[in-house]
Amino acid sequence: MDQQKEEAAGCAACNRMHRRCPPNCIFAPYFPVTSRSFDYVYHVYGCSNVGKILQSLPVEQRKRAAESLVFEAEARIRHPVLGCVGYIYLLQQHLAQIDRDIQEAETQISAAGPPAMSPPLEQHYWHPMPQLTAMAAPPYHEQPEDLLLVTGAATYPSIPKTADSADASASTR
Repeated sequence: MDQQKEEAAGCAACNRMHRRCPPNCIFAPYFPVTSRSFDYVYHVYGCSNVGKILQSLPVEQRKRAAESLVFEAEARIRHPVLGCVGYIYLLQQHLAQIDRDIQEAETQISAAGPPAMSPPLEQHYWHPMPQLTAMAAPPYHEQPEDLLLVTGAATYPSIPKTADSADASASTR
């Protein structure tokens, strides 16, 4: 039912101009009647100018052009002085700040000297370390007392109980 109403109403441009939308309307594919975006485009460019722009382009480029017109019109309404140039300026400022951050990081790295620029440790991690492979485990009688087997069971250092662990052990009893 709603789709039939949209088809009967046509596009936003024809609806705005209070005329019946022809079957080959250049605005219909890009500005449906439910979209408010044409109001912005109409306010900034006018219907005739938008029609001329769309007709001058190949069909495959019209959708992108309509999207661009909507973006530029919304930007002009939000920022009447700068329009989309204001967005471009903000993005350029952001990019310049990123460039400054990169230069500062490179300066800090070069100030740290060659060790800071050496390859990551992960590359050397997989090579066996000779000082560790040559060492053998100490004899059993030289191991620390807390790891020795006492009466068939290993004794481990006791862990001090906190108030939380005491409450938990009391609730399990």
